[in-house]
Amino acid sequence: MRRLKNSFLAVLLAAAALAQSSSALLTPEIRRVGGRLACLCGTCNNTVGDCPMLECHYTKPMRERIAAMQKLGMNDEEIVSAVVKDKGLRHWLRRLKRDFTCWRG
Repeated sequence: MRRLKNSFLAVLLAAAALAQSSSALLTPEIRRVGGRLACLCGTCNNTVGDCPMLECHYTKPMRERIAAMQKLGMNDEEIVSAVVKDKGLRHWLRRLKRDFTCWRG
């Protein structure tokens, strides 16, 4: 019984730590910039700002990159331009396709 309690406690603490590390990268500023960039993980059709997958292999590093650029004093346009220049127009094209599909109904 004691072993089961210890295992449950370890899982609970791990989940709490995971939630804190993910939520630290979901500030309104990061969501605002991330909302202009498509998530390219291949499993969703969201933006970097609203991808719901915990520990997404694509979104998490992009959010970290956005946060680092914001700390350097870059504005939203500069960050988006830098990401598109580095990663390509796929960010914009997928986002435009999704927005057009939503608008069209």
